[in-house]
Amino acid sequence: MTTEYIFERQQADQERIRLQMIEEALDPATIARLQTTGLQSGARCLELGAGAGSIMKWMGSVVGASGRVVGVDRDTKHLQHLADPRFQISEGDFLDVTLDELFDLVHCRYVLIHNRSSVEILTKLCQQLKPGGYLVIEEPDFTSAKLLNRTRDAARQRVNNAICRMFENLGLNPGYGLELPQKVTGEGLQLIATDAQLHLARGGSPMGRMMAASQQALAEKLIATAEVIEAEIDEYVRDSQDIESWAVYYCTVSVVASKPT
Repeated sequence: MTTEYIFERQQADQERIRLQMIEEALDPATIARLQTTGLQSGARCLELGAGAGSIMKWMGSVVGASGRVVGVDRDTKHLQHLADPRFQISEGDFLDVTLDELFDLVHCRYVLIHNRSSVEILTKLCQQLKPGGYLVIEEPDFTSAKLLNRTRDAARQRVNNAICRMFENLGLNPGYGLELPQKVTGEGLQLIATDAQLHLARGGSPMGRMMAASQQALAEKLIATAEVIEAEIDEYVRDSQDIESWAVYYCTVSVVASKPT
């Protein structure tokens, strides 16, 4: 079952900027996880939910001209700068995309939480792995958000409640990341590493700016949950841009697993 991506109706320029904020906030940790797989020149990689392409570009720099990086996304307008022959871009729903090869490394970040077909997507990701290949998945847990500025916590916590309610109203789990290790091992993969990273950050940091931009983009959807009003979203955005304000914005759960040979 296809689920409309919550940012799908964003204006292209605004969404590109938001995607680049996500890259700035999350890429260092993602790349560190990918490096643990021992990715080498000549390898074949699959990136699901390629966004603005930074992780595809990094993969391409590692696998070199003899390697291959396939990126799949529902909207590939932000990937057109990846014109090198080592990159292949496929637009469409992952479950409908035909992939004629198996991969040494498969990665996705913040994809499964947005899909009611997450079980089928995860199964297909595992099927696309070569024996001995690595799967790296990162998913958020929005139920872990915790605010640290007591005089303003009430309004900002209502924004966090609205984020969770928005996912629930779509039939999705806002705490999906917490289930990730069990779901991956349930597919028959060997768990190599799992990690839960709390995003404790100050306002104005890459994480704070990214979360501010995301809530601005989602304001209509958040208000529609009846958990929050516009003024409270505005306050959340201001705090997320204020260097004196600290928060645990959410948690990212990551899994590195391999397919038995």
